Amino acid sequence: MAQAHALCARFAAAPAVALALIKRVLDDSWSNDLDTQLELERDSQHEASLSPDYAEGVHAFLQKRPPVFIDRRAT
Repeated sequence: MAQAHALCARFAAAPAVALALIKRVLDDSWSNDLDTQLELERDSQHEASLSPDYAEGVHAFLQKRPPVFIDRRAT
């Protein structure tokens, strides 16, 4: 149970936008051909890079501190 709580805490602290994009890409991978999947992954990477959480992750990494994600989509 302790491992389950630790995993839940990790997901709760992760950027929600990125997790949603990962889930979409994985779900769609079952029915996509390779070219379609690669396009979806490219588009998802671009969408993720527009998120405020992406900028926070980069800043936190450069400042050597834990990120604080706000879980919003880019506007």
